[in-house]
Amino acid sequence: MNKVWIVIANAENATIYSASERNLKFNLIKKLFHSESKLKNKDLVSDRPGHYSKGYSNGMRGSYAEKTDHKLLEIEHFAKEICQTLESGRVVNGYIGLIIIAEPHFYGLLNKFSNQHIKNKIKHHVPKDYTHYSEKKLKTELEADLAHELRLMLIS
Repeated sequence: MNKVWIVIANAENATIYSASERNLKFNLIKKLFHSESKLKNKDLVSDRPGHYSKGYSNGMRGSYAEKTDHKLLEIEHFAKEICQTLESGRVVNGYIGLIIIAEPHFYGLLNKFSNQHIKNKIKHHVPKDYTHYSEKKLKTELEADLAHELRLMLIS
């Protein structure tokens, strides 16, 4: 049976639904959460930045600046986790196409960490963040908006 996966994601959570040619209703495949993405940089790092002193006579002191944005690293880890889930589904022929619903920055990260096989499966992108919607509201909005797109993907 042909299925399309609908991925609704942001930096903190992702929900993956499937829709088939027989049933255009959404069926939950998986929910992913990444609570570390909510944390601030200071909460992600165990130490404070190192300090330096340039001699005793001139009194120059300071601290080293962080070169790494730890919050961005956590968001990238989550994007990689989502891509691994999509790759696992692709390997077992779990879907014939993907619809990604994510704000543009996070979609860019998903695209960055997706292999070419997954990129070829992406048929449609909606540049919005629907992760805060209730499941009922989400299904009614998306079924109306994506019904035509899903039919085209499932027929071809």
